Amino acid sequence: MPKQVRCLVFSREEIFSALVEHRRRQKLPLPSGYIEKIVTGTGEAGTFAYLRICSDADRETIQVEFDDAEIQEALIGFCQSRHIPLAKRSEKRISLQGLSIALIATTDLKQDRGPSLPTKRFATL
Repeated sequence: MPKQVRCLVFSREEIFSALVEHRRRQKLPLPSGYIEKIVTGTGEAGTFAYLRICSDADRETIQVEFDDAEIQEALIGFCQSRHIPLAKRSEKRISLQGLSIALIATTDLKQDRGPSLPTKRFATL
């Protein structure tokens, strides 16, 4: 059975926006300050990201970490908020692509989507 595979590659700015928006939706806002660095990578547990934030209050550097599942949720939410279509029934996963992160959505294309068209018959003369 054929499958459709969509690969959406997100820039570092889009990843940052997705993570910040996700934290706000979860009522877990990031500490106030400025972002010194965003780091993405892969490990035994999958893809990870962390933001290094320099706090406005005491100039301390705080590191906020995101695991594979949280990044995936954030990117899906980013797509939804920007009306980027993603099939609900697709299997989704993330993958590191250089310095970016890709959201890969795989959908089984079912051939039983309704009644089949009748076959045409040709008369011979």
